[in-house]
Amino acid sequence: MQEDRATLRIIALGVPGAGKTTYLAALHHEVKSDPFPGVAVALAQVAKAAELDRIHRQAADPSQGWPAATRTGEGLREFTFRLVVEASRVSWRNRVVSSSHPVLSVTYLDYAGEFIPDADLYEEEAVEFDERLSGAHALLGIIDGHQLLMYMLRCGQDEVFLANLARIVGRLKGVAQPVHFLVTKWDLFDGHFTFAEVREALLATPAETGFARFVANRSGRRKLFGRTLLGRVRLIPVSGYGGVAFLGGDMTVQRDPGGRRTQQNVLVPLAAAVTDVADHFIQIATVPRDPQEIEADRQAAVEFGKAAQSATELKVGPSGANVVVFAILTAVLAVPKLGRLLIVPGMALGRSARRHYRRVRARRLAGVRTVEGAAFYLAGVLESEMDAFDTRFPDSKLTYEPPRR
Repeated sequence: MQEDRATLRIIALGVPGAGKTTYLAALHHEVKSDPFPGVAVALAQVAKAAELDRIHRQAADPSQGWPAATRTGEGLREFTFRLVVEASRVSWRNRVVSSSHPVLSVTYLDYAGEFIPDADLYEEEAVEFDERLSGAHALLGIIDGHQLLMYMLRCGQDEVFLANLARIVGRLKGVAQPVHFLVTKWDLFDGHFTFAEVREALLATPAETGFARFVANRSGRRKLFGRTLLGRVRLIPVSGYGGVAFLGGDMTVQRDPGGRRTQQNVLVPLAAAVTDVADHFIQIATVPRDPQEIEADRQAAVEFGKAAQSATELKVGPSGANVVVFAILTAVLAVPKLGRLLIVPGMALGRSARRHYRRVRARRLAGVRTVEGAAFYLAGVLESEMDAFDTRFPDSKLTYEPPRR
């Protein structure tokens, strides 16, 4: 099996008990059932898989307590999910030909929740975080759904929620990567508030949280230039363990002994990470800048045919970001689209890649014969996941969306 073509690195930030690790356990459980047709998603580390299995069993069992929060002494933890396209077709000799194509990996970097409110007490973790932040492709801001619900119900815990939100946003200020705010424990909101109401409540939080200003700054830049170096901001409601818990009369989360586990949008953050990182790259590659940078990007696109076979890293865009052109960009957005955005003749993008794209578009999984075709197929699968989510939650994108050419 070939090596993965690229790894997307995602940093997850949240206060203790917000549900970072529990979400990853739910994601690990969901991908076991192969929810994406023709795509196998699996955790690369055996020990980490066993750990998430244990956390899932405990969280899904209403007779047990909730899993303990990650402690700062455990250090940074990495969870890598590999995405492999598995295809089969009938050859001209009437034989079934099977192939497996690793396209990319998504690595989640999980920091202990204590690091957010007490960063000044953990200098070593703070230094490591700053180093990792510059190399991350996307960021997850985990909002504790229970705390948010208590805030919206005016249960007297406003200061705790607002302080925690301010700490999370404060850590995200100054970054350019896509940011996804995950509202965990979404099942608790059922019968209380709609997604639109939650969205407006967050945007209406006091100025000291910085949430509304963070979103407004990104939208302002996108409106001003039509394109921007700043990535998209999303709000994603997630529930990995609905049905086995409920909001009690004292407003605490209680276990339901007779409940059955349900989930909502557990796969969406994974799909959103890949699609929004690619969107961010397109914004970088097409933001107005001087002629020399434009010419450099044109040459990078011309070199695509070579990069597609070697995963060569090309330095693209005014930020000078190193990206694996084939694995990250074309895997999600497709070569012809890149050609139109950069105003590069289609011929320069390589006949081979365009042929694979047309074959997969016409025959779907049966048209996958190479890693190029696998990348195009994966792009379509993830786009379909996000289209379905955007239909259910049309206001999920908090930032202005520049029109495409």
